[in-house]
Amino acid sequence: MTHERAGWLVVALDLDGATDKTGLLDRCARALDLPGWFGRNRDALADSLADHTVRPEGAVERGLPIVVDGRLPCATARPAE
Repeated sequence: MTHERAGWLVVALDLDGATDKTGLLDRCARALDLPGWFGRNRDALADSLADHTVRPEGAVERGLPIVVDGRLPCATARPAE
């Protein structure tokens, strides 16, 4: 989900309740509105973030900060990941 703030498109990424890699990647896919071919792995996430064609319209020109909320449970549940 994107919001507009100070001319930027801002993505709110809520990780509350996500405690593993699958949960994290599912939340990223929803928040960033990633395409169906998104492979649900870190390489696919990096590729999607680097590919300007999958970003929301105007994000390349205006910027696309990602605000992460609720990351602590996910980060502490699997610190090695």
